[in-house]
Amino acid sequence: MTKISKIQIFISLCSIVMLAASCNPLSNEKSGAGVAKTTNGGADWIFSNKAPVSTVKKNAKSVDSLLASSSVTSMKLSPSDNSTIFVATQQNGLFVSRDSAGSWSQILSNFSAYDVAVDPGNADHIFVVGQAGDQARVVQTLDAGKSWLPVYNDATGGQVARGIAFDPASPTTIVVGFGSGNLIQSLDGGTTWALVQNFQDSVSQMIWQSSTLCILTRTKGLFTSQDGGKTIVNVSKQLLNIASWRQQINDLLGSDATATGRVNIPSAETTAFYKVLVTDGSPRQIFIGANNGLFKSINGGVNWQYLQLPLKSAQATEVRGIGLQNNGATIFASVGNTVYKTTNAGSSWQVSAIATGTVINYILVDPKFDQVVYAGFIPGQ
Repeated sequence: MTKISKIQIFISLCSIVMLAASCNPLSNEKSGAGVAKTTNGGADWIFSNKAPVSTVKKNAKSVDSLLASSSVTSMKLSPSDNSTIFVATQQNGLFVSRDSAGSWSQILSNFSAYDVAVDPGNADHIFVVGQAGDQARVVQTLDAGKSWLPVYNDATGGQVARGIAFDPASPTTIVVGFGSGNLIQSLDGGTTWALVQNFQDSVSQMIWQSSTLCILTRTKGLFTSQDGGKTIVNVSKQLLNIASWRQQINDLLGSDATATGRVNIPSAETTAFYKVLVTDGSPRQIFIGANNGLFKSINGGVNWQYLQLPLKSAQATEVRGIGLQNNGATIFASVGNTVYKTTNAGSSWQVSAIATGTVINYILVDPKFDQVVYAGFIPGQ
């Protein structure tokens, strides 16, 4: 073999290695956190964190952007434009993309953001809740993030505002939930606020299902209210006692072990609730992600179904992200860095693991383009 042919082979091998690296969209873009996107319904994911670059690292690359190094706590689409996405982050405030995650801009800094809500009647009117200066705070912008105004500061130090939601029937009605368990309400678009409830448990998330307000707490589960939170009903009691649920099934089916095996029930008790998502069509459905899996109700929480995911590890069961399409006919759920998708109510699942050491904390589905889905990450727990 001549010297020239060896050089040619070396160059050819290098070309193959470089081509292989370029064909893998995640190979050089492993993100600390931030956002990933799929345009083919979850078959492939690409990190989409093009944003202002952190000045901490010398010669920083796009993977070192402020968004890529941020923990995503919430993601929302603009009600008027699906290409506009808002991402709340715990370390670096609020980011916005106006080109479907092609690039991002930081529009709120020096704020630990836990949730974002966009006025359904005015996309330039945005609320963000979280913490600044060791105080729970609510801020708003009337000009799409060019300037921000404080609308509520909790006088108690060490607290965090964790969730916010507009009443879809009355956009001037807003509810905010806190880590302290407090739920406050404004009837005038954020000018004045009143305490309406204390759950004695951290409020994780709030979402409206038509005229029903759904409030998810971290350990006590899901509450619903028909009057903005003044009167509440816990609709997740079945999920709070898995052993009793299993015993009821065993009593109902008797000695038929085969039938008992066909009824899916989680093996572990429910100790933490992470996400709630609802549909407004018929039937109205509620989905909950918890430490022990994914649950679904089609009757307002009177009865629940356990949707068993094809998990590879018995230890990994925390469902932190949920996404829905077509009134819940298609379900996305995340455990760790893996996304599970079903189009047949859980009979079978498509599984796609994203090449990252971080955890998917949020799933956002584009309702107009059913192949487009976004995932937001937090550091591994």
